[in-house]
Amino acid sequence: MFNYKKRDIEIEKLKARIFEFEKKEKEKENFYMELEKMIDHIENGFLMYKISSRYDDEKMEFIKNKINFLSENLQIKISSISNVLLDFGISHFESRVNEKINMIGVYGSLKSSARLIGNNVSELLAMILTSGEKLDLDTTILSEASSSLSASANRQAVSLEETAASIEEISSTISNNTKSIEDMYFLANEVHKSAENGAKLANQTTVAMEEINVQVNSINEAITVIDQIAFQTNILSLNAAVEAATAGEAGKGFAVVAQEVRNLASRSAEAAKEIKSIVENATTKANFGKSISGNMIDGYKELSKRINDTISLISNIKDASKEQEVGIHQINDAVNQLDRVTQENAMRANQINSLSQEVSELSTKLIQAANFAEYSKQTRDYICDVDLVFKTAKLKNDHIRFKETNFAKLGKNETWSVVSHHDCALGKWIDESERSIQKYTNTESWNSLKRYHEDIHKSVQTYINEDVKKTADINLKDLAIKIENITQHIFDELNMVKKNAC
Repeated sequence: MFNYKKRDIEIEKLKARIFEFEKKEKEKENFYMELEKMIDHIENGFLMYKISSRYDDEKMEFIKNKINFLSENLQIKISSISNVLLDFGISHFESRVNEKINMIGVYGSLKSSARLIGNNVSELLAMILTSGEKLDLDTTILSEASSSLSASANRQAVSLEETAASIEEISSTISNNTKSIEDMYFLANEVHKSAENGAKLANQTTVAMEEINVQVNSINEAITVIDQIAFQTNILSLNAAVEAATAGEAGKGFAVVAQEVRNLASRSAEAAKEIKSIVENATTKANFGKSISGNMIDGYKELSKRINDTISLISNIKDASKEQEVGIHQINDAVNQLDRVTQENAMRANQINSLSQEVSELSTKLIQAANFAEYSKQTRDYICDVDLVFKTAKLKNDHIRFKETNFAKLGKNETWSVVSHHDCALGKWIDESERSIQKYTNTESWNSLKRYHEDIHKSVQTYINEDVKKTADINLKDLAIKIENITQHIFDELNMVKKNAC
């Protein structure tokens, strides 16, 4: 007989198994739906969602917990980086990712990049602040100097105007003097001509005196003859008188004639004597006149010589006065040019003063803007060498790229050799700095930088090798943490290098 009771029990068991199967299938379907939704949220950047359902299946519950942990961990790491960037947005450049959060791999690169940005901006702000303060001080000095220069230029302009006016007066006086000297030169030439005419007249007078003296001598000789004739006539008259007396009455008439002849001879002798006296006096006067004429000639010669000297002196003075007039005109032109230049300098000094005030206001704004930001004040200790600041910033960035380039190749079950620590950008710079004997290479921080740099290359190579060997994740994680720590040490030592360079 068919056992219906047993059948019913089997049916119930089958229903229960079907129900359990349907429940699990529904649970799987629900899990897959929530998992897909969760992945979509993560893909869209919403990391705060979680899979809230509980699953009886241990594997699904384990996967759920792992995904929730992944989402939460991503949320913490990305939020920490996002918060730093938000702080940067409000000029808080000292902000750093919480060191308690393990940031390795790509997250470590993000952390290092965020720190690098904060450090670079801090250095830039420090340079702006330092330059602004220096610029503010320099513009203050420049403003004072330009104000002083402007005042001096204005005073100089006034002095030059007065000098120009004085030079104009001097120029006018020199022109008048030149005209007067030319008049003197003309008059001196006229006097010289008159002196030459006087000398000619004196020579003519001397010649006339000599001719008069010759004629007087001739007269004197004639008078001598007359005197001799009178003397002989007187003797003849005496002889005639003697003869007349001897003749008696017959000679009386002749005696009278002889007496008259004697009287005439006597008067002739007296007249000749008087004429001789007059002629001798005339000769004396003529000789005196000749002497005076000679003295006049000598005087005119001396006068002519002095006049020639005077004319030569006046000519030299005239030439010098003309040269002086030309020179004073040149000086006047130079003073006028200098006055124009001084006026331009005064204008430029005012422009410089105005510009320095604008620059001072700008530097004040730069200082205020820099002071509004929060940044590492220590950066002011190592920004003196701007080229080195930007060089080390690039080296830090190159170092992050070196790490990311190698990490991007992971997961392919392949091994490769990282570039030598002498052949990367940082290594080449280290070697070049030592070859050029930079002062910062002789410090302990430099030696530390070299050790950390060599160690980072070895550690990255070790990570690559261990990853291919499928080393436990915990060991790889420890190695990744070491790599990030070394990276931070390298950044710190590079900052010390900049400080030691100052």
